[in-house]
Amino acid sequence: MISALIVEDNGASRESLKQILFGGYRHVRVEEAATGKQALQAVEKSVPDVIFINIRLPDINGIELVRRLRRQSSRVIIIILSDDDAPEYRDVSLSSGADYFISPWSSSPEEIDSLLQTVFFRARAMANERHTHSR
Repeated sequence: MISALIVEDNGASRESLKQILFGGYRHVRVEEAATGKQALQAVEKSVPDVIFINIRLPDINGIELVRRLRRQSSRVIIIILSDDDAPEYRDVSLSSGADYFISPWSSSPEEIDSLLQTVFFRARAMANERHTHSR
């Protein structure tokens, strides 16, 4: 089972992403956070395999949240979600430590599905590696 955390202040957007995940990826357990602070608290309890972060959050912006999360764990896969597909957003997201950047509103369903397949393949491999090394 892969664990995911969705960090999104908009409830409808969180629900939409959750439905995408549950619709095509039944092996995913999803937790939610509406703010960066809630996300940090959730990660302190249990580091998920994948974190989806809206770049614009009300308390801690997504870029700063990525930096803080990277200091806690380098083994989590982080995806920045942005409604603006500008190259400067993509560049700063990736340079701050995010693994992927996607604009769900300007990406095709096929592009999103391809990204999710890649992410969950990586997450399963990393989880198996952690399990093997913990024996």
